[in-house]
Amino acid sequence: MSGFNFNNTGDVSVDAGGDVVAGDKVTTTNTSTNNITNNYGFAQEEEKQQFLQKMDELRNYAKEINSRVDDLEGVDDDQKEALEDELTEQIKAIRQLKKVADQVEAGSEVAPGIASQIEKQVDFISNGLDKLNQLGEKSSNFMETVGNVLIKASPLLLSARHLFGIP
Repeated sequence: MSGFNFNNTGDVSVDAGGDVVAGDKVTTTNTSTNNITNNYGFAQEEEKQQFLQKMDELRNYAKEINSRVDDLEGVDDDQKEALEDELTEQIKAIRQLKKVADQVEAGSEVAPGIASQIEKQVDFISNGLDKLNQLGEKSSNFMETVGNVLIKASPLLLSARHLFGIP
């Protein structure tokens, strides 16, 4: 015999805060994620304008760094060329990011595709800054050549991430 067998128990009351069943019971719960909202975007027009301004500054810093790559000591020509190519891609990414962000309406929810595109571009730019920073170990004059500009660029990107709501 399986289960419980109560012989002559009298009155029995069971309260479990939910279903009380004898035997097997399968409970299925369905959830819907159709209306999940994201936290990306600009709460106010001022935040959007600050973001766009930071992108302009970041782009100018990337151009300045790109113009100084040839002055790096201890970095071979192939590495310099690769760095210049990377910086050119960063400059293009910043320009594209600015165009997309400029289309975002302040105070409105951002479409998931647009939010994803902006986040990917910001991550790409961030990774580029990290690669550049790693070059500091190879160059004897890194700080005076590009490091002092890189120090100014990194906080701009962090601030821009925050303004758009990217963690």
